[in-house]
Amino acid sequence: MDAPAVAGSPDGKALAVAWMDRRPDDRDANVYWALIPGGFRAMPGVALKVSEAPATNSPSGKQTHPALTMDSQGNMVLIWEDSRPGWQAIAAATSRTGKRNFLLSDRSEGKASYPAVAAGEEGAVVVYEADRKVRLRLLQPALLEAVTE
Repeated sequence: MDAPAVAGSPDGKALAVAWMDRRPDDRDANVYWALIPGGFRAMPGVALKVSEAPATNSPSGKQTHPALTMDSQGNMVLIWEDSRPGWQAIAAATSRTGKRNFLLSDRSEGKASYPAVAAGEEGAVVVYEADRKVRLRLLQPALLEAVTE
């Protein structure tokens, strides 16, 4: 396990973790995420049973450097570096709609790296580096799709 990320809802009722992991059957690293039952109220020192899920529905290629946030309703937004398109892109998934594998970066931007994400009442903002520039994507709360640069 490498590159862990954690996010919690403002009310403490939801907590999520993400990480990259290279499993024995995988050629490349993949990103996984999970909700922690009980959020911040989970009992310290007690082993929790967490249902993890891959961030993508296709583990081919390499997925690395996850970043995670949670909105005020406890919905996760996960972003990561993804090589599955044939170039290093920034991809996303959300627990709000179950939508996975939507790209936030464009091939014309060049190699996209080091994503970060934050959420608020009006949606989420994603930043990443591409072609030595900082790129910005705003995500609408209803659809969580990229709407502007």
